[in-house]
Amino acid sequence: MATPLRLERGWVPPQYPKSASDRADIRRAIRHNCLFSNLDEQAMTVMVDAMQRFHFEQGDEGDQFFVLASGAADVFIHGQRVGGVEADTTANFCGELALLYDSPRAATVKVTTPDVVAWGVDRVTFKKVLMDTTIKQRKLYEAFVDEVPILSELTKYERLTLVDALRPVRQGSQSNDFYIVSDGEVTCTKHGEEVRARSLCS
Repeated sequence: MATPLRLERGWVPPQYPKSASDRADIRRAIRHNCLFSNLDEQAMTVMVDAMQRFHFEQGDEGDQFFVLASGAADVFIHGQRVGGVEADTTANFCGELALLYDSPRAATVKVTTPDVVAWGVDRVTFKKVLMDTTIKQRKLYEAFVDEVPILSELTKYERLTLVDALRPVRQGSQSNDFYIVSDGEVTCTKHGEEVRARSLCS
């Protein structure tokens, strides 16, 4: 359930002019992004209004939070490629770690396609809009992941990448995915017979 946005007294979120088409492009770019999945309509509108358009050419680097509307880029940490971002996928954003945790940026993002259009937002707006929703959920999921022994060797970047891929599963759902129980109890069955029960932290 979305948490209503609470704007602090005196803070006025920035608004950058954009066409209806641009606004639709931004919403389309972020609608499946887990960072924004819990935003209500008011918070989503604030985020869309606050985003600025950036245009990059191949080889350019960026150091803000971006959502890619077109093109692709690689992510490097200490000179080593650790991942990539690409428009029209769930991995269409970059730069959130430094903004979320107020830490020096460890990652560099370099454009790999001839032309990239991205929408960027400043640190203050990013944190104020997301603080009461996604950030709390993300930290909760991160705590769950930290308790899984087989994931202990992952780097922080890798753990957070995994956290961002987690999705809630409702009663009766079936799949072949890896699960972390965050609330309630589940029963594991094989050929219709119970083989294991799991609850939070068990």
